[in-house]
Amino acid sequence: MSEELHGDESRSLMPSTAQKQAALGDVLGGRASHHDSREEKVLPESDLDTTSTYRTYPSRYIVLLFFSLAAMQQDQIWLTFGIIGDETQAYYNVSSTQVDLLAAWGPITFIPSMFFCSWLIEARGIRDTMFVAVLLELIGAGVRVFARPGGDLFGFVHLGQILNGIAGPLIMAPPPKLSAVWFPPRQRTTATAIGTMAPYVGSAVGFLFIPFLVKGYGMQMMLVWQFVLTAAIALAIAFYFPDAPPTPPSASSAVERVSLLKCWGKVRGNPTFWILSICGGVTSGVFNAWASVISLVLNKHEGFTESANIHDLFSSSSWIGFASSLLGICVACVAGPVADCFPGKLKLLILILFGAAGLLYIWFSLAVDGLLSFAPALHSKVAIFFTSVLASTFLNAANPLFYEACVEATYPVPEGISVLAIVGLNNLSCLVFQVVGMCGFFDEAHPQRAKAMNWLLTGMVVGCWILALFYKEKYRRLEVDDIAPAASKSTDGEEEDGTISERTPILATSTIQTS
Repeated sequence: MSEELHGDESRSLMPSTAQKQAALGDVLGGRASHHDSREEKVLPESDLDTTSTYRTYPSRYIVLLFFSLAAMQQDQIWLTFGIIGDETQAYYNVSSTQVDLLAAWGPITFIPSMFFCSWLIEARGIRDTMFVAVLLELIGAGVRVFARPGGDLFGFVHLGQILNGIAGPLIMAPPPKLSAVWFPPRQRTTATAIGTMAPYVGSAVGFLFIPFLVKGYGMQMMLVWQFVLTAAIALAIAFYFPDAPPTPPSASSAVERVSLLKCWGKVRGNPTFWILSICGGVTSGVFNAWASVISLVLNKHEGFTESANIHDLFSSSSWIGFASSLLGICVACVAGPVADCFPGKLKLLILILFGAAGLLYIWFSLAVDGLLSFAPALHSKVAIFFTSVLASTFLNAANPLFYEACVEATYPVPEGISVLAIVGLNNLSCLVFQVVGMCGFFDEAHPQRAKAMNWLLTGMVVGCWILALFYKEKYRRLEVDDIAPAASKSTDGEEEDGTISERTPILATSTIQTS
């Protein structure tokens, strides 16, 4: 008898379907949320289907894999000649400015093409977007092969880098949209992390294998191998890359997004959107610019080289670049699942990662400037190596969290539009410093100029950490997914799996208000 009463009492504490439906109306109408009650409504209540069954499919992993391969290849093609700058100058008989321009084509072409690419992502879908992206990569990798030693037909190398650069926004913007279309709420941040970190895998692989291929087989054969690999990835995507699963994975993914013409009106007055865009975009852009001059920051006068020999691990800027990329990928792929396991904690995770990065960059900058001479262990090569690598790791790992936080704050604005400001500011910041570099500001004769980038990056990270303290967390998309299961079911198995289980609430901090 007591057990029966206890069970009845427990059930009475759980909100009924009618109560949850009322709460759903409150959230969609901007009331009874754990956020500011003055918030405008997220979307019309009629836009949310609370009677559908939401399913996920194993094919989502294939889609994410193919996307990641294309992203890896695009970044590797972009970095090709920057990794082997001396060999490129000697092989094609060109100046260092020409080599710098090859890398600069990425952000140069990004700025004018990003609005077209955003339209393509939202109007044509992920499949057509990826098909255009890999086609640009394929043609870009192919035309570079026509250039000859000594500089003959070197314009084809520029053309290839331009085409690959246009593919950049088609690679950088889709991860949040892909995760929203294919993955359930508790896997979205992880999928976004994998998608956004894939280019870093490409750069990490490129740092080691591009010099290896050039030294072992020559410049021309390296370019041929890149073309063949790109062709294989393009064929895989052409063969299988569905635009969307048969059934949406969540309630929020089934909601029609705001039209492109209305997006600017939705985000321009959203301070959270701008804080996240500045913090995520500018810091990553300045970091990329800093990484491009790391060999000048840690030059031969400090005992550092560009050697890829394992014996020079702690005194090589090449190994610092490789280790930073690799560990950044690993930490981001851990931060993603952590964010999925503890939803509603993106701000905390961002502050932890940026705080750790800021402290390590302060240590690194002091050590490189010789201001820690009183403690030899703090400014040794090993200390410089680890502070640089770990700081870069934590900074890169925060990128996918900024993407997801921005999407949550602007929902139901399309995901590809929400992250446009982040990737745009990233490329604009990087472009400014690449142009400065091409003007001869950074060179071996003036190492102090490159070292000034240490303090600029450190100041940006610390400043953005302070700015991030003031951003107000908003989880509009998660709120919809949290309440919608009151009248719907979900399965996280194969399409043929007939089992259907009720979802648990996603936001632990959400409360159902019935009064």
